[in-house]
Amino acid sequence: MKLDQVFKVENDIASVDIAVTSMGTADLTSEQEKELLANYNKYIEYSKIQFKGNIKLNNGVPEVTTDPKDDSTIVELEITDVTNERKLINEDLAFHFERDVTKYPDTVLNTVLDKKELYAQAQCVLFATKVKEAVTEKLAEIRALNNTFEGTTEYTL
Repeated sequence: MKLDQVFKVENDIASVDIAVTSMGTADLTSEQEKELLANYNKYIEYSKIQFKGNIKLNNGVPEVTTDPKDDSTIVELEITDVTNERKLINEDLAFHFERDVTKYPDTVLNTVLDKKELYAQAQCVLFATKVKEAVTEKLAEIRALNNTFEGTTEYTL
């Protein structure tokens, strides 16, 4: 499965859209992966994702990092108001997340995310990172279930 993510800023709204662009892997054809996903229904639930991570700026663009926060170049960010959704993992899987820059109070700003626009972008980046991690985890679960159980075997007795 291949996903595309599109980040946009328009009319003070920062957003990210993530959608499946193609199916298949190095080991599975598109049809095999579609069949596998149809056989084992797995869901992504926002309520089971912890939208929390460390953020730093890379050439002025927010990115998630595993480096520890230091409150000077790396800060911790958490999204606490994601409305729960349950999405079936299949070829129609898509996610949308947006933030209105004008709705943030000044109190959300910090030494790294010192502009509301950066704060909104950082939330979009964090959302995208955590959703992709959840999809990757669920796909690994599904692929681990793939075996030769199905099929017809003829026996002569």
